[in-house]
Amino acid sequence: MATKRLPGIWINAALALAGVGLILYITKDGAGVSPDSVSYLGGASGLLSGHGYSSPSVDGWQAITQWPPLFSLSIAAASLAGLPLDNAARWLNAVLFGGNIFLAGFLVRLYAPRPIWPSVVASSLVLVSWNLLEVHSMVWSEPLFFVLVLLTLLGLAYYLQHPNMPLLLGSAFACSLAFLDRYAAIAVFVAGAGGILYIGGVSLRRRLRDAAVFVSAGCILPLAVVVHNAGSGGAFGGGRGMALNFPTLNHVGGALGAVSRWVLPGSTPQPLRIAGLAFGLTVTALFVSIAWQHRSAAASSGERKLKAVPWLVTAFGIAYCAVVLLSYIVLDASIIPDDRTLAPFYLAMIVLAGCLAVDIQWWPGRFAGRVLAPSLGALVALVITSGVLWVLAPNHDWLFFNGEKWRGSQTIALVRSLPPGTRIYSNGPDAIYYLTGRLAVKIPNRIDQFSGLTNTGYSSAMDDMAKEMSAKGVVLVYLRLVDWRWQLPSEGDLKVSMALRAVASTDDGAIYQRGR
Repeated sequence: MATKRLPGIWINAALALAGVGLILYITKDGAGVSPDSVSYLGGASGLLSGHGYSSPSVDGWQAITQWPPLFSLSIAAASLAGLPLDNAARWLNAVLFGGNIFLAGFLVRLYAPRPIWPSVVASSLVLVSWNLLEVHSMVWSEPLFFVLVLLTLLGLAYYLQHPNMPLLLGSAFACSLAFLDRYAAIAVFVAGAGGILYIGGVSLRRRLRDAAVFVSAGCILPLAVVVHNAGSGGAFGGGRGMALNFPTLNHVGGALGAVSRWVLPGSTPQPLRIAGLAFGLTVTALFVSIAWQHRSAAASSGERKLKAVPWLVTAFGIAYCAVVLLSYIVLDASIIPDDRTLAPFYLAMIVLAGCLAVDIQWWPGRFAGRVLAPSLGALVALVITSGVLWVLAPNHDWLFFNGEKWRGSQTIALVRSLPPGTRIYSNGPDAIYYLTGRLAVKIPNRIDQFSGLTNTGYSSAMDDMAKEMSAKGVVLVYLRLVDWRWQLPSEGDLKVSMALRAVASTDDGAIYQRGR
């Protein structure tokens, strides 16, 4: 029986159920909704209304090409249970959180059924890590991506231990689904093909053939997305132009800041977070070093079942970071190494840590048992504390448009009272649509957010907007809570360049018309 082969697997299942309940508790007032979330929900609405993978706009339904369709399709399917779209996404991501908790521990357990505790710790860390809790509490596509990535790595680990075509094709299918959820699944293709070529226990000719089969079979569905985008007048990734953008010290600092928040909450004073980061990196370096020293004894152990798991999760983590970096350099200057961006890498490292913990000889007289074990215990305690503090925090600004600030926005209330048929320009059309159901046009970009270069069509787009705003019944709604769109002109610039006058003003925004 499975419980005899994998003793204590019920503990991982219990932690998974606890995770589902925890996400439902955190989001009891609604899941977090960000600008990306509005697009996912809009795509689900288009699918349900028969308009295909598209979102509503003032000019009718427009095809979505910037994001792949699987998450919106999943929301639409979940809503068939009779739930509103945002609540369907809430339940979907809660269930997916349980799946990720279980799969993280399950991968460690399949690497080595005994001892039990590394698998339980891996599942527990997923359960209590605040950044993973946040990702699963938002209407974001990452939770589904995590599940599909872990399933792909699981299938590949089985294949590498017992090579056969059904396992290879199943892994390729899971990988293709991951791509239909997030384009960053290119990293899974790289890790999978690399694993087949590097650690496949068959002849070189067969490894080359199987790697080609894995990539080509996995590309069938992604190619369908590319064809769809081309037919919709878009392109891969939403038609993002190519331009060279190189990381700065601010990006390095942002990445280190995100890593430090894995250990201590973001509200912790910076000196303490720096100390926590240094402590975490030191303990991690010792942990990896000792595990590397013990690798020979671990490799010869008969208790190791799926020996490829540590290699595959490491390869995915490295490939994912490389994909993010290359995407920033050539495709999207708006990518930042924040908590959301680094979450897939963090999850992969939890699985890797569980596997390495199995390999270390934790005898009390050794350095591992005398020094490393208490240090790791302190590190895990800090992660747990950060998660608990995040759950109990009274201020949930991370909910974005479902947060108190947005729900209580006076400017949004004024938008609701505008006469029907009023044409609206805004720096936050997504917020207006989600909170009021009214469609708005986004103000033209001063800077191309993908290339980081000046938008050459900015002046003509502003002229067109100015002409339209000269007509009666056209307003500009400026939402001061939108503080992340650096590519747009400022409120002051708009007032001067377009001769705007405020017809209503609040603490968090204003409504303008053209003319004095």
